[in-house]
Amino acid sequence: MSAIGASPAVASGIPSAAVDSKEPGLEAAIKQVYGGKEDRHGNFQWHAEMPQDMAAPVENEESQKFAIIVRHKRVYNDPKKVLEIHSIAIQSPLLRELLTEVLDGYPGVTAGLKNLEFSGRCESLIHRWPALISKIADLEEQRDDADIDQVQLSKRIEHARLLQELLVREFSDVKKSISDMFRNGVITFEHLWVLFKPGIDVYTKLDNQDRAFRLGSTKYGVDRDNAPCFWLACNYVDYDGQRFGALAHNIKIGKFEGTTAIQMLNAYPMDYHDQRRDIEAKLIERGGKVEELSGIHYRSYNGMGWRNNKHYGTKDKISVCGRVVVDGFGFNRFAPDQASYATPFHAKGSASTADASTGVYVQAGKLKSRRYTDLLMNYAVTLDSEGMPTDGFFEADPSDEERTPLTDEQKMLCSPFVRGYALREKIWLNLFVNSVSENSFSDNAFDALALPKAQKSLILAFCEHKKTDHSGFDDVIAGKGQGLIILLSGPPGVGKTLTAESVAERMKVPLFIMAAGDLGISSDTVEQKLNDCLAMCSRWNAILLLDEADIFLEQRNMHELERNKLVSIFLRVLEYYQGIMFLTTNRVETFDTAFASRIHLSLEYPELNKKSRQGIWETFLKRLPKHGISEKEVEKLAQREMNGREIKNFLKSAQLLANHEKELLAYGHVEMVIDTMAHLHKASKASDEAKSSIFQ
Repeated sequence: MSAIGASPAVASGIPSAAVDSKEPGLEAAIKQVYGGKEDRHGNFQWHAEMPQDMAAPVENEESQKFAIIVRHKRVYNDPKKVLEIHSIAIQSPLLRELLTEVLDGYPGVTAGLKNLEFSGRCESLIHRWPALISKIADLEEQRDDADIDQVQLSKRIEHARLLQELLVREFSDVKKSISDMFRNGVITFEHLWVLFKPGIDVYTKLDNQDRAFRLGSTKYGVDRDNAPCFWLACNYVDYDGQRFGALAHNIKIGKFEGTTAIQMLNAYPMDYHDQRRDIEAKLIERGGKVEELSGIHYRSYNGMGWRNNKHYGTKDKISVCGRVVVDGFGFNRFAPDQASYATPFHAKGSASTADASTGVYVQAGKLKSRRYTDLLMNYAVTLDSEGMPTDGFFEADPSDEERTPLTDEQKMLCSPFVRGYALREKIWLNLFVNSVSENSFSDNAFDALALPKAQKSLILAFCEHKKTDHSGFDDVIAGKGQGLIILLSGPPGVGKTLTAESVAERMKVPLFIMAAGDLGISSDTVEQKLNDCLAMCSRWNAILLLDEADIFLEQRNMHELERNKLVSIFLRVLEYYQGIMFLTTNRVETFDTAFASRIHLSLEYPELNKKSRQGIWETFLKRLPKHGISEKEVEKLAQREMNGREIKNFLKSAQLLANHEKELLAYGHVEMVIDTMAHLHKASKASDEAKSSIFQ
């Protein structure tokens, strides 16, 4: 094998040309140079000789015999002391063995290292002070044990006492101050590090929600405005659509002067909460709801939802009142800019530590705690800097049986949000789990349809068969032609849209309503959005209603190339759709002939006759708690030519008029509204007749 970096001639054994001895770099020797004193700008010059003021290092073979080395540095502007500890080096193997047990599980500390050092405030030793004292007491109790080497034991105790005395001497002022403050329930900004011990549960409020976090590490620093603050690097439990795991969250405590009540901090240890048990029980119950909603669930929602605005670093809040589909996996897949991926519980990693009870991992000493290498090792998934699978790989949803149930501690640390899709608002959102409720379905909606009984039976038979039949039979090409396409044609207001809505209510499945305007006008955009919509509907076993689909269904021609693309895209996508789709149109006579073979069931809705209109009037009136309209008056109203949507609007307006006049709804109120709107009704009818003549 040729030498690394060798020239081709040398590597192949060919002698190189003669070299001039005067050329630079040919003397086989090393030249040492030394940096001189720095000026106030940090600049210095190199010197050939070692500076005279440079002393030999104090830590050498002579210093290695000491059990502990304490390094001090000068303190300025402190009237009580001139020196403070810079760092402590533990050189005693007996002490390292002792501290391995005392500091077990403490983030960022591996006590078994030969070069074991503690810097600054020695936080880990102060936080584990009770454990250290307890361990020394255990050693003292072994002095009379005949089975133990007493000489070796005495040496262990001597070294342990040495460390204990050092910590007492150097940090006694901290201990006294903290003890006094803790008795009074207050703390100073400078002593926050003592209050927040890694591994404790931290209570705070986020988005007006009680939250519990597992503390990983702390750090004094600055915020984005360069203001001094104290950072808490925490973890919480969340479901990312594939698994429950840990996500990182940083909490900032701004600098304050003097003392403040611990409970007045925006975050404080859960142990200091006055109603700790009640809060923990509440959080555990809420976490149980999050666990129940893992997977796909069709629910109702009444509250605020939010999504991240990554441009401004804020949350966009949206009010939602209606049906939603809770689907964490779909959230990550169809809204990748909002996606989050949890670190699996008990992922292996040398630089991380975990709480034994929760399996929540933290990365010590760093504000970013997600372990991407752990995900790579355990799941063979390549992630980018935000945890997104770079190869587009998404794992299949694990079944409920495959998921390990959460412990109460994990439920307590659970996020208060589930991720889902708001069907009316057509947007993926983070949803407050306490605002999610079971659906209340309208069983009478389908029965109230003003359709012949035979047609209703046919529609329901088709849809229910498709819902239960997963044989996949329909085409010789895999995945092709497995959907059910139903075309509903007729004039406006005769019940086309209501048919799809009532079928979804009867079958208790989501209804995804999509209009042509929701897809855009660019062929590239339309195809992507249409594919996403169809994929979501297939995933949720939802019914898709493409309302007023004329732009996709009209006959192609030579002069509208862009619309021709849209029709072709729709035809191709339709071929591979595997769910139930309702198409509604007012102009079936303008259909592209290619659609005929793709429609499984086509129903035409005629103009409403007097009997149908009377049934619609009676249906809406039954929903009112009380009214004063007689049967003869209903018959009189049914004689007026109008569609179902107009009947609903007239009746709603009449009810508002009656409420304003503090009267019971009567025929006169309805008559007044109809007469007032007569001009609009006539204009609409004239427009429909004109359109009808154009397309004949």
